[in-house]
Amino acid sequence: MVRFAYPKQELLRQQCRSGEEVLVSAPFYSAESLAWVVPAANGRLEFWTRLNPNDFVAGVSDPAALVKLVDCLGAGRVTLRMHRALHAKIYLVDRKWGYVGSANLTLAAFFTNVEAMAEMDGEEAEALAHLVDIMRPRLQEVSVDDFRSFVDATKDVIEKYPEHRQLVPEEAQGELQAAIDLADDLLVPRKPEIDHERAPRLEDFIVFLERRNESSAGELIARHRGHSNLQGHVKQSYYGSVLFLLHPAYASLRPGLVQTAVNHVPRVSREVEEKWIEFLDAHAGIKGPDFDLSVLRRILPESLGGYTTTGGGASSTFRRTLPLVARFLDEHKIE
Repeated sequence: MVRFAYPKQELLRQQCRSGEEVLVSAPFYSAESLAWVVPAANGRLEFWTRLNPNDFVAGVSDPAALVKLVDCLGAGRVTLRMHRALHAKIYLVDRKWGYVGSANLTLAAFFTNVEAMAEMDGEEAEALAHLVDIMRPRLQEVSVDDFRSFVDATKDVIEKYPEHRQLVPEEAQGELQAAIDLADDLLVPRKPEIDHERAPRLEDFIVFLERRNESSAGELIARHRGHSNLQGHVKQSYYGSVLFLLHPAYASLRPGLVQTAVNHVPRVSREVEEKWIEFLDAHAGIKGPDFDLSVLRRILPESLGGYTTTGGGASSTFRRTLPLVARFLDEHKIE
């Protein structure tokens, strides 16, 4: 049976307190609300959330409070699974009772925001549990010790700029990048080898652009020659695109990208975007003398596999670069 209503904090607390197996999928969580999902004595908690330092700097989640909850329950009773772009809000108790909807595990979601939740039991709860089983492999299990180390290592940048809740100032970007590097180390525990020496020089790509008349080519040249962070966006987008399209698993995408119109900001297919995100998720820790995929991940929006949640980041630069790189590789017969 399914019932629809506003989120009810006391209902969630009571259900979890009676549960032996509690699963919470909460992209955002606050210190106070973590107490609502404590399971019965000796029960277990499986906690899914995002691992995005931008969230912590913005104050929408409290990783130190999650560590305290784990310490309170005991590490043996808690499993942590994380993803950089988790959005699902799910509360599941013993596969028999479910709560799913728009509410994060925060005071605002349960008391002041306009939210909607579906409460379910019986067959509907079991169906929700089945969906959870399908989703689980997409998240990375992070050990309690590793998460604790991450929180200890990043707490300074998280706490340093509380007045800049939505935007880390330029002087702190290096510290934020270090935090993202650590996050990628946890989310991509095994870094596949990648032959980055095959990538043609960025300068050769710029020469190629100079011979073209499309507005996208001209815009990339202007950004590359400017004296702002957009110059770095071009460099990281170029090397990311080259490594993606030279990878044997994704080379088949090149013919379609060659045909993509490149005036203004090109729109590639959703299939290409999904394959790009798959590639970046698997290779985020790879870096070379001229590029760092973790830096690219920091400046791209979530919709392109990145960590940026405020504004488009390097989205327009990357979208211009990818199809032009496909044409560049095709023209030079680089496989």
